[in-house]
Amino acid sequence: MRPSPSNWRRRLRRASLAAVALLVLPAAAWRVLGAVYPLPAEALADPAPSVEVLARDGSPLSSFTNADGNWHVPVPITEISPRFLQAVIAIEDRRFRSHNGVDPLAIARAAVQNATSLRVVSGASTLTMQTVRLAMPHERTLGEKCVEAFRAWQLEERLPKDAILERWANLAPFGGNLVGVEAASRRWFGKHARDLSLAEAALLAGLPQSPSRLRPDRHPDAARARRDRVLARMREQGLIGEAEEAEACAEPVVVRPETRILLAPHLSLAAARLQPRCARVRTTIDPAVQEAAERALAFHLARIDSDGAAAVVLDNATGDVLAYVGSPDFLDERGDGQVDAASSPRSPGSSLKPFLFALAFEDGETAPERLLSDAPLAHSSYRPENCDGGSSGPVTAREALVRSLNLPAVRLLGSVGVDRLVATLCGCGVGTLTDPDRYGLSLVLGGGEVTLIELTEAYSTLARLGVHVPARMTGEGPVNGTRVLDEGACWLLADVLRDARAIEAQGFYADVARPFALKTGTSSGQRDAWAFAYGPRFTVGVWFGHPDGRASTSLRGAAAAPCAAGIYASVEREGAWYERPAGVVEREACSTSGQAPRPGLCPRTRRVLELEGTPRLPCEVHAPSDPSVPPRILSPASGSRYLPSDGAARVALRASSTIGSGRLLWYVDGAPVGTTAPHQEILHAFPRGPHRITCVQEKGGATTSEIVVE
Repeated sequence: MRPSPSNWRRRLRRASLAAVALLVLPAAAWRVLGAVYPLPAEALADPAPSVEVLARDGSPLSSFTNADGNWHVPVPITEISPRFLQAVIAIEDRRFRSHNGVDPLAIARAAVQNATSLRVVSGASTLTMQTVRLAMPHERTLGEKCVEAFRAWQLEERLPKDAILERWANLAPFGGNLVGVEAASRRWFGKHARDLSLAEAALLAGLPQSPSRLRPDRHPDAARARRDRVLARMREQGLIGEAEEAEACAEPVVVRPETRILLAPHLSLAAARLQPRCARVRTTIDPAVQEAAERALAFHLARIDSDGAAAVVLDNATGDVLAYVGSPDFLDERGDGQVDAASSPRSPGSSLKPFLFALAFEDGETAPERLLSDAPLAHSSYRPENCDGGSSGPVTAREALVRSLNLPAVRLLGSVGVDRLVATLCGCGVGTLTDPDRYGLSLVLGGGEVTLIELTEAYSTLARLGVHVPARMTGEGPVNGTRVLDEGACWLLADVLRDARAIEAQGFYADVARPFALKTGTSSGQRDAWAFAYGPRFTVGVWFGHPDGRASTSLRGAAAAPCAAGIYASVEREGAWYERPAGVVEREACSTSGQAPRPGLCPRTRRVLELEGTPRLPCEVHAPSDPSVPPRILSPASGSRYLPSDGAARVALRASSTIGSGRLLWYVDGAPVGTTAPHQEILHAFPRGPHRITCVQEKGGATTSEIVVE
């Protein structure tokens, strides 16, 4: 239906008035208006770019759309093909270099065309006006058109021509969620905007007129027709010759999209979220180490009944995350591939035991060759057991840790204290253990939950012999470490965990020519399998399990150990090991007890390594029988203070005696609480307040210890 004569006259009048206003408005008046209505900041603000995540060597890892869901990769004008810039000017604004933001000739032509055609044929928008509209979207009314022209004049006053052209090239739509010529060039042709051919440049220059209608992947014929029109304009304006035009027009429209790279996707996504306004984020990922970790996980996952797997590799010198695998396949939604298992809290099983033993070595509570009790114990309703359900009696601390025995560890935690262990783990980077009262003595057997990334960070503290450096996925430069554990205690711990028996206990062969410390963990019910390998330079953490928490008989730490050892061997090629710190000394000790030998009583002695300050107690295994010598309370030490859990502190009662296997009678605040043999123990729940503990030998002699439960 054609407009009525009255509508026709109204449209003609509006178009003519707009043209006159824009043509004759004095420059002085524009400047007055500019002072009253300055150019808004958003006209010069850059939209959030897509985030490209890079490895430490600058190679690409992954890329992500911006907050608006668009692919936007801003580039300077020097990184854009000159042919593209020529094509844009030719088709959109041939007098761009000469006008001041508004083209009077284009306005006059548009006014006549629109009025005579009785419809909008041409908008007369210059590239500068389009840039304003792209930066400050608004309705396309006559009034807004005048404001747009005014803002374009202001933009010309503020920026040089090339800067305006650069902004247009980075803001223009190119189909789908592509914003800017660089994103379009990569998506449609798999190359940078600086490398566009003449035909490709002309095709992209024509897209912003109607990005959806001209998409080359969906409408190649329409895109080609528009491209050829752009090429014709370029020839008409003397920018290209007839031969160039013919050659470009003969080129087929073929979409060759850039191959999307998706390496270390979970870490890349986290890095992108941390720096959303950065176009490029350089991470600490080493592509070779990342590939080795992924390959090792895939190899061992095929041999374990597990849907999930994760691995983390840290550089001990800097805390840099060299590899980060959160799942076997990020794109496998059926298998929860996008769930980041490396950052998901899970039960660590026995993986926390090394930190407990390090504290016990530091306190002088025990030493690698000292004896611990691997005997059954009961703690209120808590009755821990070893994995095999048995017990071995007296064992050295080295053997207890190498074999990952539960009973000695629970006893040791009763002496060291749950709060102390939690505070130490927190200092090592474990942030998920926030409520010591909730865990109790079960903490050392996996009673709390940790994440692989933070526990690997904690193990790297052990690898630095007690100095904590936070793990980092971005950034570079020097780091500041904080001492959390004694250097000598951590050296002794590493010496225990690198013991050949520690390797053999995992059921696989490892190259001992390149030593490393190894510890595994199996959560209750066999739902999680953990393994950690470390040395002076690198720390590796591995987890296997089902994301939904299902149990499996194959989910044991021993199954994860070969993977951790394999990854470690792939990154550590030098085989370096630690030098013994000055605080670790060699001593003569009884071969059986690991304590100071009693001349004439201990049949054999050996040299052992201990911290210099570890108490030199005489051998209690080969002690002379003397009823006049009272028993010695080994736990708790007199003067100790405890924090309660569930209203009470559960403390191990243990003593030695010089009269063989005679019974020891225990009293708390005057009331009998139980009977033990020497070196055996019972656990007793102490309410808040001071308490007096008495141990009486059946054949005479008694001693006391006083503690306070706060």
